[in-house]
Amino acid sequence: MSKRFLIFSTFLIFAILLSACQSPAATTEATSTVQVMPSSITATPAGGLSTTSPMQKLRIINQSKLPLHNLVVRFPDERIEFGDVPGGTTTEYREVPQGVYRYAAYDVEVNGQSYEQPVVDWVGETPLQGENFTYIIDVDPARWQTEGQVIQLVKVSTD
Repeated sequence: MSKRFLIFSTFLIFAILLSACQSPAATTEATSTVQVMPSSITATPAGGLSTTSPMQKLRIINQSKLPLHNLVVRFPDERIEFGDVPGGTTTEYREVPQGVYRYAAYDVEVNGQSYEQPVVDWVGETPLQGENFTYIIDVDPARWQTEGQVIQLVKVSTD
């Protein structure tokens, strides 16, 4: 065999092996999926005993006199709809599959005006420890012009 043939054969084998090790190129468009979580998550630690982490829940106390319409509490990966929350009332608990945080963003209508109150930065935030939580909120549309918020989270309590 000639030296050229050996070099060519070696190069060809190397190219075939290299292409076999490469991951295939994506040929389909990425799609988003929604996963429904069970009401509790069960994990089995190394000792073999099973532990259950219950679904977190959140309720809202509107301590102001103003009624809220179409209230949505937004966390990094989900939206929790509370609907209409009259002034001075407490909502029922809503399940929060991805966890309750120490603050939130809000979508709400007050006095016929719609507001989208964002969170500037979720970096480093993780859900609170516990099961049931209450957000006590105060509503004042006048704060929108000066503070950029109509809803002020007064207190987060673990129930």
